[in-house]
Amino acid sequence: MFLLLKNFLFWSQAKIVYPLETLNLCDAYDYIELANDVAPLTLFYLSHSLEKVAAVLTHPGLLAKWVKKNFAINQSSTHELPFDLAKILSLLA
Repeated sequence: MFLLLKNFLFWSQAKIVYPLETLNLCDAYDYIELANDVAPLTLFYLSHSLEKVAAVLTHPGLLAKWVKKNFAINQSSTHELPFDLAKILSLLA
C-alpha cells in the first residue's frame, strides 16, 4: 500500500513539474487516464518552439497527436503561436 501511495504522489507531482515528459511516458505505457489529466497542462508549451516540444515528445506518433489536439484549441484563440500548426498538420498528413 505504501508503494502505491508513493507512486501516486510521484505522478501527481511529476505531471505538474514535467507535463510533457509525463505525457510522453503516459503515451508509451498506455496510461490513458493520467494522460487526460496531464494534457491540459501542456498547453503552456504552445508558446515554445516546436523543436523544444519535439525533443521531449519522443514516443512515436505523440507529437502529431499533440499538434492536432492543440490545433483545434488554437483555432478558437487569438494567441499567436511561434509555429504554423496548419502547415505542420499538412506535413504530418
